[in-house]
Amino acid sequence: QFLVAGPQQVDAARTIAVREKACAAMISLGQGSVSAKTALSEAGAAEALVSLLKEHKKVASVVGKASGALAVICSGGEGMGEDVAKGIKDRAAGAGAVPVLVWALRKHKKLAEVVDPGRSALIVVCHTEELQSAALKAGADPSWSPRASHRAPATQQFV
Repeated sequence: QFLVAGPQQVDAARTIAVREKACAAMISLGQGSVSAKTALSEAGAAEALVSLLKEHKKVASVVGKASGALAVICSGGEGMGEDVAKGIKDRAAGAGAVPVLVWALRKHKKLAEVVDPGRSALIVVCHTEELQSAALKAGADPSWSPRASHRAPATQQFV
């Protein structure tokens, strides 16, 4: 790799690869059990993922993985109290998830690796009318809303 890129570029590529793997690990853990998802949340995973999205919003592979992890962590689950699930979503929104997800979805609108997990994350995080309105004001496409298209599967609808 040093023949093709300088040391700083190699370090940046490694950093991105490590962050992608960390997001993939969070997805696996979050899908495993409610206790694992709760532990990730208590460790600040939602806020860390939003920070990662902000830092690497132009890197489609990172955005896709981080959005997927955010969707999983914020999705609640059977056995998770409603207040706990709402708190996770609110922390993600408070960290700035809505505008960065909207920006990333618009930037990478032709890449399924970003659009599918990004829309899922946006749908999960925007659990109130206020957050849905904020997403639209940030530039979310109204067609992402189930009100615009009743044919889209529930996991792919914006609000």
